[in-house]
Amino acid sequence: MPPIVRTSGRGLAPRELNRLWCSRSFTCGWQILGEGWGTSKSALEAVDASHPDGATQELPVIRRVHYGPSHREGLCHAEPSTTPEGRLPAMTPNPTFTIPGADTEDISETERPALATGELIAELGDMQITARLRPRPTIHKVRARPGQLLSRSLDKATAGVAFTAPREAGRVISRTTDDPATADAQIAGAFRVATPEGELLAAHYEASTPMLLPGPQPRGMSVTRAGDPLWPSPTIREGIPCYRFTDVATYRATTSGDIARTVHDLRARKRPAEILATGVRQELATHLAILTFDDGTPDQFVVLIRDGITRWTACMMLGLGIADGERLTAKQVSERIIDHLLPTVRVSPTTRDDAFQTAQHAVRTAWLREYEADQLPARGQEPPSLGQRAIHLNQILVVPTRLYLPTEVNGEMIGAIDRMVADIHTGQEKWDDDDQFFKQTLDILHAMHRQGVLTDDELALVIDVDDDLHALDRAARICKLLLHDKYALFKAQIRRQGAYGAVHLHHAVEILAAALSRPWAGIKPLGSAWTYKGVLDPNLPHNALVLRSPDSYLELVPLALEGDPDAKAELRLVGAIALVANGRVSTTLLGGSGGAKKSVRRITFLELFKGLLATRKGLIQLALAADWFHAGYEPSSDPLPAVDMGAKSFASLDANGHVRGASVGGVQTADLVDLALEGLQISPDDEQDNDGDPVARARDEMETRLKDLADDAEALNTLVASISELRGRAQMVGQDITGMAPWQETLDHLMQAQAGMFTFRPTGTSA
Repeated sequence: MPPIVRTSGRGLAPRELNRLWCSRSFTCGWQILGEGWGTSKSALEAVDASHPDGATQELPVIRRVHYGPSHREGLCHAEPSTTPEGRLPAMTPNPTFTIPGADTEDISETERPALATGELIAELGDMQITARLRPRPTIHKVRARPGQLLSRSLDKATAGVAFTAPREAGRVISRTTDDPATADAQIAGAFRVATPEGELLAAHYEASTPMLLPGPQPRGMSVTRAGDPLWPSPTIREGIPCYRFTDVATYRATTSGDIARTVHDLRARKRPAEILATGVRQELATHLAILTFDDGTPDQFVVLIRDGITRWTACMMLGLGIADGERLTAKQVSERIIDHLLPTVRVSPTTRDDAFQTAQHAVRTAWLREYEADQLPARGQEPPSLGQRAIHLNQILVVPTRLYLPTEVNGEMIGAIDRMVADIHTGQEKWDDDDQFFKQTLDILHAMHRQGVLTDDELALVIDVDDDLHALDRAARICKLLLHDKYALFKAQIRRQGAYGAVHLHHAVEILAAALSRPWAGIKPLGSAWTYKGVLDPNLPHNALVLRSPDSYLELVPLALEGDPDAKAELRLVGAIALVANGRVSTTLLGGSGGAKKSVRRITFLELFKGLLATRKGLIQLALAADWFHAGYEPSSDPLPAVDMGAKSFASLDANGHVRGASVGGVQTADLVDLALEGLQISPDDEQDNDGDPVARARDEMETRLKDLADDAEALNTLVASISELRGRAQMVGQDITGMAPWQETLDHLMQAQAGMFTFRPTGTSA
């Protein structure tokens, strides 16, 4: 990037006092920023700038900017001063310059600084952004009956497939574009895109931002709270996805939540400033959808955004003038966008089947009028220009869009769209891992529901949160449903998603964790423990399981002591989920208390729960972990009591009924390990009789680490195969999943690990 020089001008016209603009980058390497343009006197002077390390250098003085005959087109050049040897001094990367003031020499009309063609300065709060204007939006009257034109385009595009677009499809698409003639040719030339879930038709066209609506937003989905509405499972009507809501208010709340979850990300990545600079460059992935309502509101045909919701939200914030700071919370931003785009007075109650489109069209019309009103007319030799409001609207009124159409009428489009969106987010634009897993869970569940594998009630169990159902009982029922009763079908859908080559129980648990944790999402961190083997019993999918869902899990302890396998399995299940959720167990190797002369005894998840299930005290501890679990409390405020065999409730409490040691969270990991070691008939202090034998102790530790290494190597091999497959899909849309530098860094680590393996290669033929 060229160095930046800021200038000041004199003799500004009143209408230009608030204008900021930028020149082009010159061949000499300078970029000149000006505040207004002078009508009589102006000068440029550069002063010292600091190197990154604090050193300074002598910089050239830019004497003057000259215009050629085509100065209206922004053709100009700079004449910097040179060193005594006639060369420009070396410049540091991207230095910042200050301007002490303008000199007094006269400058002619043809020597004023100017912008490069298509460039202006856009203001966003305190920022001044060089904006290269995208093509101006169409503001002339659109031809009559564009809906018929676009309906014929859809007929041409779908002539060779089973899907036939309904009449409403042409109407809704025609209202999203200001240039139906161009959209006609683009949509008629739709091309096929293949995914593992089926084929789609895809067509590029330019759409009006306010005429689009956001669809399901995976970003931030893993921390949605129990009361936060999620998009319903889509059904199919003649090939088009159909989403059913209770009423318009429910739809508005759901969409508002989607928008709110993306605001933090767009602010962190400075999306509004990026869009002001060049407009939206990357296509938004969209498709037709039908919104239906139980309260009798007519069905609404809409165009939903499935990828690009963050970009769309940034555009709407710029259009509403609320992108210049963080004064508004994410919730306030989302509510303003929805209230402006779909005001309740226009869309509810309504008897019109185009109420949504009419409300959106009113916003577009108002913005186009503002755009026209903020045009600055030509003045002397100065060409017509745009005011700040017009600059903002110019950059956001129209966005590039890729419209996806179905090729079948059996619902394959939903899975194909989900796969396309997921493939886009496998590289630098990827979602957070927890969001990715939650989205995968929803995609899998919706697919199973469409196939008739899951009933409506079973789908609601996983997606919704029933306040009348204990959080751990809900989690246990979900595990029984998907990790026991329908485990084979669940695994098959996971494989179809392409996340893993071979699906093992811990993979399924990892994907399901965000859905299990919805009652305490955003309160208790999800953590990484869900990814480890042994969190849940490896035999869970295979052994018979009957859940009793007692009022207190202490009721299961006597049954477990009598050998009831269902009671043991339920205590193991709910106890493990509670301990993981509250962070009591969080690593693959769990350490005991040890002693002054003893090293810490470490055991695996499997050993921990095996030991706890082996004794009455351990069973009671698992029951207490479930009974004392509070979904609405942070782990630091949700202490786990130790077992007091003499107490009526078996919980170790003080005289006030509070958990002993509550200030440190009650029972800790080391206490659980010591209790488990009792069940394993291993003393926490005897180190398995290896206290005096450091070689034997080292061998035991080595064997544990080798087992972990073998498990990780298996997972690594599966991960590499999965990445290879995903990369091919990402390249289908012209992207790649990583750059050369991170790839090389990862390869170096793997090569070092491989070389290290040979340092402990066994010398004999047997282990």
